[in-house]
Amino acid sequence: MVAGASLVTLAHKDKTVPDYVASWAYDQDCSVMYAAYEESYCKDIETAEQKADRERAEAEAAQAAYGHCYRTLGGVTCYKDPDPFASSYAKVN
Repeated sequence: MVAGASLVTLAHKDKTVPDYVASWAYDQDCSVMYAAYEESYCKDIETAEQKADRERAEAEAAQAAYGHCYRTLGGVTCYKDPDPFASSYAKVN
């Protein structure tokens, strides 16, 4: 039963049931997927403000590196050259 629940949560949240237990026990964000990508099994929990700051810094770095950024369904995508098919309202300044 735990194995079945682990498969479902792994497919939807990238965590297994033991990952949730470890996250609760260590008060960190733990996932077997982090270890699969050769990262630490547990990470410090990122607050919403920290996440917004990190995403803003990443977007600014991408815009500085590429210069032409556009809003997309998944967020912001940047290119070295202007996208001739993008509408002007999608451009990020």
